[in-house]
This record gives sequence, C-alpha cells and structure tokens, in this order.
Amino acid sequence: MESEWLTVKQAAEALKCSDRYVRSRAEAGKLRARKEGNVWLIHSSLTKPLESEMETKGIPSESVESISESGRITELLEENRWLKERIENQEKELSDLRRELAESSTRHDTIIMQMTRQLEAPKSSFFKRMFGGSKK
Repeated sequence: MESEWLTVKQAAEALKCSDRYVRSRAEAGKLRARKEGNVWLIHSSLTKPLESEMETKGIPSESVESISESGRITELLEENRWLKERIENQEKELSDLRRELAESSTRHDTIIMQMTRQLEAPKSSFFKRMFGGSKK
C-alpha cells in the first residue's frame, strides 16, 4: 500500500526535479505539505507534474503522461477538501486567539482597577498601621 505522504526526496523523484525545488514549493505553500519536526512531508496526490510546468522545464508535453480528466477532478477535490480543513483550523486558531485576547484584556482591566483603588485609598502612617490609632 502506497503511503499518503512522501518525503521531499521521494516527491522530487516523482516530480523529476530537485529536492530544493520541492522544499521551496512546500515552504511557499504551492504543494500540499506539512512539516513534522524538521522534515517536510508532501502529499502524494499532488506530486504529479503538470504539463505546463514540464513544458517550462523544456520537457515536451508528448513525453509527459497526461492526467485523465477524472483524475484531475479527484485531485482538485482532494485539494479543495484540504483547503477547507486548513480554513477550519485557521478559524479555530483565530477564535482561540480572540478568546485569549479577551481574557488578557479582562485581567489587565482588573489589575488597573486594583491599582487605582490602592492609590485612591486614604493613606495612614506606618505608626498607625502597626499600633493602631489613638482611641479616646
């Protein structure tokens, strides 16, 4: 069974290009990829070179196996699903950051209120605080 994720080297071999090219495309977000630690993993569905890219590299389109229309549709649907997941994850992250910001703002407001009350409180001398005032 073929793995869903490929290393940069495996993807480069499938794309017939250099490791550096695959890594730069992954970093730029042009390939469906994820980073685990220091290792980039490239999704296997997006490692088929497109004809236009192959032509710009000087490889004639006749030598490139054309992607069937249904295969391309499947590939686009897979990419669409991945993009939707990415949007959902980023929306969740944004929601979490907004919640943290609101909590942080509340904490800051509380601290400022407490400091203001302390500044407004009547001040008593050290002697009165330690020994109490004279009661007659």
